[in-house]
Formats: sequence, C-alpha cells, structure tokens
Amino acid sequence: MNTIIVADFDETLIEQNTLIRVYRGLAGMPLVVSVILALFKGHWLRHGLRAAIKEEMYWRMLRGKSESELTIAARKVARHVTLNEAVVSRIRRLSTQGNDTQGNDIQGNDTQGHDLIVASAALAPIVRAVLQEKGVNFSRVVASEARVEVGKLTGYLIGGECFGENKARRIRQLRDTSYPNARMIAFGNWPDDGPMLAEADEAYIVTGNIIKTLE
Repeated sequence: MNTIIVADFDETLIEQNTLIRVYRGLAGMPLVVSVILALFKGHWLRHGLRAAIKEEMYWRMLRGKSESELTIAARKVARHVTLNEAVVSRIRRLSTQGNDTQGNDIQGNDTQGHDLIVASAALAPIVRAVLQEKGVNFSRVVASEARVEVGKLTGYLIGGECFGENKARRIRQLRDTSYPNARMIAFGNWPDDGPMLAEADEAYIVTGNIIKTLE
C-alpha cells in the first residue's frame, strides 16, 4: 500500500507563522487596525472573531496588489523563517520506510520515499517560496489561494481559507482523486488541525519541537 505524508506548514513544518510577516510586508498599516475594523464591521458575529480578523487581514494586505508583489513578499518571508528540524527529521525517517516507489528525500537526497503534501492556511505562493528556499522536496501544496481579477488581487480567497474542516475536506478530495487507498501519515497543530489529523491513519501533534502521537 502506498503512503502519503501530509504536513501542516506554519508552526509545524516551519517554526514561525507566516501570515503576520506577510501582513507587515504588504498591508502598510498596523495589525491593530485590522483587528478594530473586524470588530467594527461585525463579521465576527457570523464567522467568529478569529475568522473575521483574518478575513480583514487578507483584505487589507492583498487588495489591489499584483501577483508579483505577493511573490516578492513571499521571497522575503522565506529568508526569515526556519524549518522545524524535529518535524523535518521525523518526516525524513518516515519517508524512507516501506515504500516501493522511487522518490526523493525531503531535503534532496535520492531515497525510497513517500509523497510529501504540505497543507496550509497560508497563501500558496508563500508556502512554495519557503519550501523552495529551504530545499524541501514536496509533491503538492494544498493551501489558501488569492483571487485575482484583471491582474490584481481582490483581497478575497478562492474557496475560503484552507483551515480546519476546509483543509481536511481538500485533503480528502485529493486522496480520493490522486491517492486512492493510500495510507496517510499527518503532522499538525492541535486543535486547529484536528479535523485533518482525525482522518489520518497515523497522526502526530506538533507543539514547538515536541511531537506527540495522536491517540
């Protein structure tokens, strides 16, 4: 049976959270402004405070920007974040076990490996830029995608943020279409990645450099 490894990105595969860093680079205003506006608009009454604040952050930092501006911001972020070596090492060990198909080690050495799928609420260009900067081999990125109209970012996300139940659903769809019957090993935060971890055959909760098996 084939195996896939699915890893969350922010504070799992890397040590930091990229959203705040991207916001600082693109929004041109303090984070507290987005928090106040989210409260003022009242969207939190429908979606919850956390979701409303993040929605406002995406709007403020993306609206009217070009894709090239987002790419530049992604490269800057990539230079200032660090891999979570505990998670990378664990994935590397798992990736060399029990797969009969030729693959690549997570950081570039030829070996027998499982496909690494990085699943994140972060924007896809940010995730790809960091993985490429750090030399991490990956098969797919399942992440938040910025909506573009007439060459400009609208401030909205396609299909919403890839977070929680939405992330789990997207991974489920990917498994059904591209990895039917594959065994899934997953790494993520708790409780945010709970829905995704619950669907894995083998799941690990990451807190800093501590990795615990989900019972």
